[in-house]
Amino acid sequence: MGMWRLGPKSELEGVQTFTSNFRDLVNVHVNQGVYAPNEAWDDFWFERKFLLDHLQSEGIDNVISVSGHTHIWLADVLIPDPDDPDSPVVAFDFTCRSLTADPDFSNLNYAGVNFNGNANAAYPTMDTIARVMEDSNPWKAYVNFINQGYGLATITAERAVVEFKAINTYDPDAEPDVVARFTIEAGATTMRVELWPVPCYTCTPGTKLRPVVPSRMFPPDFPTPDSPT
Repeated sequence: MGMWRLGPKSELEGVQTFTSNFRDLVNVHVNQGVYAPNEAWDDFWFERKFLLDHLQSEGIDNVISVSGHTHIWLADVLIPDPDDPDSPVVAFDFTCRSLTADPDFSNLNYAGVNFNGNANAAYPTMDTIARVMEDSNPWKAYVNFINQGYGLATITAERAVVEFKAINTYDPDAEPDVVARFTIEAGATTMRVELWPVPCYTCTPGTKLRPVVPSRMFPPDFPTPDSPT
């Protein structure tokens, strides 16, 4: 349900002139930012805003959306208007990765990119792209293109805790590695984010992507639903 912003409109005025290698990005939605359609809520702008505006106007809290489909781990806060800095957080969204459905990125050959089977080149590159997407989308607490695995949500009257757990699909005896944990206290409009290094199971043994990140509250400076605008 979260948004995929490619960049601010001022930086992507020439989006219609992308090369043929990026045909899938040509028909992007243009508002104040430039967004990519992805067979999900980014294709249903009116309906999503209507729903999120309803949550805000009616004071409905403790709303969490969980889903799959994109084969990417995502953790977002949801705001009615992603291009309005005064738009408040009204819900949270967590998208789970696939367990086994995706190919090894080291064998990727797309849009002129070919890593020729070199995992040590492929996976740091994909992790860098994930960080760029986080920077372009300030409502995204986490993006992970790399690891396969599953999500575990534990919900009580006091809080919700969501963990993303990576699995080495090349190891039949693999144990899960927690790569991210998100804790939302009841009634909150922020969540505590804990991140661990992203394992690269097909890289040189011991390779870890991203350092351990100290626990932090996210987002740090978004308005709440009843903040003055």
